[in-house]
Amino acid sequence: MNDFLRSLPFSGDSQVLLFDSNGTVLAQNGVMETTVETTTQDIYAKALESSPLNNLYTAGNWSESSQTTMHNETLWRTTLVNVAFGQGEGMWLATAIPEDKLIGTAIEARNNQIVISFAVLGLGTILILWASRRIAAPLRLLNQATQRIRNLDFSGVKTPDSTIQEVRELSDSISVMSETISDFINTLHRVSHNQNFESLLADMVSHCQKTASADYVLMWAADMDDREVLSLVAHVPEEISATTVDISNLLIAEPEMAKAIDNQQFHTFSPNEAVKRACQLPDDLQRAWVLPLHNRDEERVGYVLIGFNHHVTAEQEEKIAFIQEFLGFASLIKENWDHIAAQQNLFKSFVEMFASAIDTKSPYTGGHCQRVPELTFMIAEEVSKDTETFADFTLDEKSREALYFAAWLHDCGKVTTPEYVVDKATKLETIYNRIHEIRTRFEVLKRDAEIAYLQKKCKNQTTVEDEKALKALHQQLDDDFAFIAQCNIGGEFMDDASIERLKRISDMTWTRTLDDSLGLSWEEEERRKHRGGKTLPCREKLLSDRVDHQIHWMDSQLKHFENWEFKLPVPSVQYNRGEVYNLGIRRGTLNDEERFKINDHIIQTITMLRKLPYPEHLKRVPEIAGGHHEKLDGKGYPYGLDEDALPIDARIMQWQISLKP
Repeated sequence: MNDFLRSLPFSGDSQVLLFDSNGTVLAQNGVMETTVETTTQDIYAKALESSPLNNLYTAGNWSESSQTTMHNETLWRTTLVNVAFGQGEGMWLATAIPEDKLIGTAIEARNNQIVISFAVLGLGTILILWASRRIAAPLRLLNQATQRIRNLDFSGVKTPDSTIQEVRELSDSISVMSETISDFINTLHRVSHNQNFESLLADMVSHCQKTASADYVLMWAADMDDREVLSLVAHVPEEISATTVDISNLLIAEPEMAKAIDNQQFHTFSPNEAVKRACQLPDDLQRAWVLPLHNRDEERVGYVLIGFNHHVTAEQEEKIAFIQEFLGFASLIKENWDHIAAQQNLFKSFVEMFASAIDTKSPYTGGHCQRVPELTFMIAEEVSKDTETFADFTLDEKSREALYFAAWLHDCGKVTTPEYVVDKATKLETIYNRIHEIRTRFEVLKRDAEIAYLQKKCKNQTTVEDEKALKALHQQLDDDFAFIAQCNIGGEFMDDASIERLKRISDMTWTRTLDDSLGLSWEEEERRKHRGGKTLPCREKLLSDRVDHQIHWMDSQLKHFENWEFKLPVPSVQYNRGEVYNLGIRRGTLNDEERFKINDHIIQTITMLRKLPYPEHLKRVPEIAGGHHEKLDGKGYPYGLDEDALPIDARIMQWQISLKP
């Protein structure tokens, strides 16, 4: 029996129990060895108390089974099997094996599988993360690039290189998009800052060449006055200018092109040798695009030819729509530039016309306003070349335009100066020369003397002495009038003796018998009231300075003199037409009031020019034009500026005026 139990394939941790159908324990491993001779049922029972088979044995109703039992906090796998012998019920074999020993290998295999699975999962996760980082890194860079593009910051746009085809293609597309938008923004920037139309068009055709990857681009613009007249205004590269492409013949040679352009559409074509020769196209040209330029009035204002010396790819063909829109912007620029040029020409023509009108106003100073710009620019050109003495002066396009307007408009204030003041040739001249009134008075004196002599002679009361006296009086009156007439010319300096003789002659009287308040204008009548009336006939001085000879300032004019910023002294009255006062002018023909009126033209020039709305580079036109009567020693007018206070361009105006053109 012992040999039988030993032959069972159980480990040392297993429990084996053999008993018969009556419940008699026949053998139990772990007990048999020590109780070979003394084994009893009590000993087996005691051994079973600590065995996991105890519950199975004590159950009584035995049947073959296999179950799991908890014993001493250990799971055991118990099995009860009937062993038959002959015709009897045989014996029962009960076994108990710790479950961890029974399925230990399977559990170990399971655990190993779990470990391997986790290891594979971890390695796979690492590989996935590594691969995702390889994919995500360029995507992050592309995202940063698109963020910069969205913020219009193209300086830091960097696109990554990737082994993934889709990412690489996306990177290339974003790079091209960034470059295209950047070039477009730069072109817009140049448009807003570029004052040179030809240079701007050159930038635009360069942008078209770069965008289309073309070999050359040519742009023709229509004349503003005649849209049929075309001129080549921009082209790239520079050497293409040696080829005189005839766009007019090209439209004739390609009817389909003319039809497309008439419908405001672009046209693509591959010219044959005959068309190349007829239209003087480049010999290497294989493919060309022709796009029309139209303004907002749908007038055709130009053409653009984009040429290729190679096969054009589908990607290049896709750029036509963008280039067409971009050239639409060029059409708008051309239209605006035409309007600006037209306005500038209109303004310049108006300025020159205005200056010509001022010259025409006075035949004695005619041509002055036209000669001043010529002399001004002759001086300005030389000053601009002298970089040592006049280092701060540069005759660029803007300063040239400002000097141009200042030179043409420097005397625009003369429109407010009366002609009889500008052209005053004699001292008594106003609208007419009043020497004729004085001559009439001398004639009256001579007639009165002759009448008195004849009346006395009729009464036989004359003597030889009376006749001599009459002749002497006539001679004296003739001499006095000749003196007055000479004073009126103003050609020589009036000394004190001449002034004294003038006053003596003025004290002579003549008889007025007619009312001098009749036939007056309302303005003369107002002044005449201040003189009062006399009973006719009355005696009048031969020459007089009457109160009504003074023309006072109006209230509106006096307000103009408030807060007077100029150093030109203002006379107390506007005009003084006193006869003795004007004939007594010591030098020249102008009195103080008239000289102020003459000098006031520069103040009127400044005032008038200040009222014009100027662009920034022309805002100094009033200052430049208003300085042409200043002097380097500070004795000029209207501000009395000296050499240090006068800017160079104003000094140029002052220099040319000193030449008395």
